[in-house]
Amino acid sequence: MSQLPVSASPRERIALNKDLKLVGRSTIVDQRVRAVSPTSDRCMMLNRENGGGVAIQLCHCFGRGLSSKDKLMTNLEYIWGMTYKSLNLDTRYNCFFCDNGLHAMFDNGSWCLLADIKILERYIDAMERDGGRFGEELAKEMEKDDKKVHTYRFLCLHPRMRLTPVIFHDPENLDAEGRPKKRMIEFPGEFPPIHSHLHPKFVILSLGLQMIRTTHIPQSVFNQSHVNNHMLYFGFIRTLFNTWWTPATNAMVLDPKFSLIKEVEADEELILPGPQPEMTLRSQSHQGSASSGVTTRGQSKANGTRLQQRHSIANLKRTTQEADHQTIRKTRSTTNLAKTGRKAAAPNKRRGTRRIPEVKDTGKKTSDIIVETRIFDPDNIPGTDEEDNGEYDEDDNEDLLPTVLAKPKPNASKAPKISVTTGKRGADAYPSASGSLPPSPTTEAMVVRMRTRSLTRAAAAASATAAAAASASVRAPKKPRLGK
Repeated sequence: MSQLPVSASPRERIALNKDLKLVGRSTIVDQRVRAVSPTSDRCMMLNRENGGGVAIQLCHCFGRGLSSKDKLMTNLEYIWGMTYKSLNLDTRYNCFFCDNGLHAMFDNGSWCLLADIKILERYIDAMERDGGRFGEELAKEMEKDDKKVHTYRFLCLHPRMRLTPVIFHDPENLDAEGRPKKRMIEFPGEFPPIHSHLHPKFVILSLGLQMIRTTHIPQSVFNQSHVNNHMLYFGFIRTLFNTWWTPATNAMVLDPKFSLIKEVEADEELILPGPQPEMTLRSQSHQGSASSGVTTRGQSKANGTRLQQRHSIANLKRTTQEADHQTIRKTRSTTNLAKTGRKAAAPNKRRGTRRIPEVKDTGKKTSDIIVETRIFDPDNIPGTDEEDNGEYDEDDNEDLLPTVLAKPKPNASKAPKISVTTGKRGADAYPSASGSLPPSPTTEAMVVRMRTRSLTRAAAAASATAAAAASASVRAPKKPRLGK
């Protein structure tokens, strides 16, 4: 963003960055204040020289952070008779150089500046003439105070200022080296009149904000004798601030005098993109340039308007093309997502999901084993005794592996009787036989798996051997030789 020169004044609010926060203050503001302030870059209250560093700081009379309050700022611009969104709180007439200690005490309401009470009366009378409408009369009165050096009174408000010594550098009393003599002012001592470039409207706003919208100035402050003498002045401050710093209404924003809606001329109407309007504009431009060698002011304005129209048409075409490309990209991404969804819905087969033969243990040789085929059903998976931790393990489901069908033993009738004993919980039960537990189901399953694997490997080896023997015994017949 280009910066305005020192002599220029900003005509719009403080800009916002991408995070919707106020951008930092430019260093050119210091130069503007130094150019118009009667005390240059010295402290406005103490007349202390600015030796650099942080001893003397640039202070805002009305805080620049309040520029983010859009509705309040809009109402302020409307009452002051300004253009919509044209009030910049970084203006030189809202900033002054101040000692760092006094700067902090100014922000917490320990002291304030008092403008001439006649200025407040003028502003109140002008607002009555405006009658709550756009502040044309108030703008005229405020314009009278522009670019002037005003006289303010330094007023100590809070007793905590006793803790901070205020040393004034008197410019009228100089020492032998030509430097101002110093004198200490104790609370609530009388300060000499302060001459400043600050506009009274910002001084009024600052004091009204401290009095009404913060708790910096309690009621006990006004009970002090040196403050109680200015109660009429504080009453005017309340009247002005309550009218200025309130949210704007919709009627204010829609007021033609405030919003300054520009009427669109016939030549500036929006033209939809198309070859015919663009060709017409080009031909008119060439005809105007060829008809006369001298271009009048009206012709240059019309040509500039047509050039803007052509740029608008080009921008609209470019926007349309970008929208089409975005639509194509979205369609491709949607197709890819659909393909990915189908792949996810039908993933590749994992280990243990193929057809696995079931072997019956009939006591015969490996070559005579009867093989049964069973298809794994994913909808009917038997549960396991252990808790599922969410990980896949092909040993968790016994249906995924071949099972050996053992023959019933002849002495099965002589097996020990098993009784069921109920534990403390009614749902728990465990078997017992003659004081000893039967083998664990998990152990039996492991034995079955081991036997199954060994039988499967033996069957595979026998099949491979038989196939090799069969291929070796079968040989291709020799072709007979043909006689000469």
